[in-house]
Amino acid sequence: MSVINKMLQDLEKRQQSDSADNKVEPASFVRPELQFTTKAKPPTKSRLPWVLAALVVLMVWLGYSLFEQAQNIQPVSKVTTVKQPTVDETNIDPVKADAPNANSQTNQSQTIANTSVETTVLVDGAVNEVQVTDKQVSDEQLTDIALADAPSPVKAPAIASAESVSLASTRQDHPEQTLEKVVSSESIDNPAPVAAVTVIQPKQAAQPANMTVTEVNMTKPQLAQAQYQKAQVAEGAQRLKEASSLYLNAIILDPSLHAARKQLVMIYFGQNNTNTAIRLLESGISMFPAYWEFYLMKANIEKSLQEYQDALMTLSFIEDKQPFAKDKWIAQSEIAQQVGQFAIAEKAYRSLLTLESTQPRWWMGLGYALDSQQQYAQAALAYRSALQYPGLSDTAITFIEQRLVQLGESQ
Repeated sequence: MSVINKMLQDLEKRQQSDSADNKVEPASFVRPELQFTTKAKPPTKSRLPWVLAALVVLMVWLGYSLFEQAQNIQPVSKVTTVKQPTVDETNIDPVKADAPNANSQTNQSQTIANTSVETTVLVDGAVNEVQVTDKQVSDEQLTDIALADAPSPVKAPAIASAESVSLASTRQDHPEQTLEKVVSSESIDNPAPVAAVTVIQPKQAAQPANMTVTEVNMTKPQLAQAQYQKAQVAEGAQRLKEASSLYLNAIILDPSLHAARKQLVMIYFGQNNTNTAIRLLESGISMFPAYWEFYLMKANIEKSLQEYQDALMTLSFIEDKQPFAKDKWIAQSEIAQQVGQFAIAEKAYRSLLTLESTQPRWWMGLGYALDSQQQYAQAALAYRSALQYPGLSDTAITFIEQRLVQLGESQ
């Protein structure tokens, strides 16, 4: 208790000292008063949840719109069931023959059976073309409907009349073209044949064909070959003037086309234009000196012109190991005998015998060349060799035998 009393006393003393201090305050001291104002704005609510909610709603609406559009594009088909009554033939009253008015319709009692034939008509409406653009959507469709009469499957005719054919189209945002046909049946007194409804869809417009022209650059040899083929056709049709012009064009385009040059030379030679033919051959020889056929053709033309020395000179340029060597030797032997140059003829016949040793013509020619050079012994030997092989004419055999007699030889 003493402790408590002591504490109470101390508390009273403190209160008294505090009150004394409050009374003794200097008159000049003024306690400052401060006023505090805040510039902080009250917190505002965030709009982000509302924006997100609006976006979600917009996306859901767009998805639903696209889904409806995809569903509306698909063709819609409706099935309409037409019930046609079946007439019982046993219940039809016969028509009396003594009816007063033959043109008037007779009253017949008909009993319709309980059973009915159900005919299902399926009409498909197809969307031919749906073109959706940003600005305009075409909602017009051309549809041709043709009605074709068809007989009824029952004995007593019944009618199925088309009551309504509707063509519905929705907004342009969701184009839909649906052809709906509703066929209903009624029982009428005057039966008529059943009319079948046929829907003819318009044909799709044919797209214009695209034609592309590509320029092909042909080389000169290709152009020359084309000219050569045309010239052959013209020559076969005896259009020699046209053929010679085409052959010349081919040679100008491709001088290495030897077939065209040879054909042109033959045309000129056949027209007695030998000078032009020889110039063509000389031009070919100057450009292609290893083409030996040009030499042979030139020698034959010179031989026909009786220019034997020129012909022999031309033949001398042909090498002995070429494919045309045989033709060269034959031409040399003939021309040399005509001009009396038997040494050249002897050489040509000996060259021919290296190729064809059993040919009696070459043996006889060799004997004649030796005989002309007064080499009688060798000539007689060549004559006897010619008689050993078949192939000589009777005139040639008679000549050889007579010559051998003259030379003192016999069989």
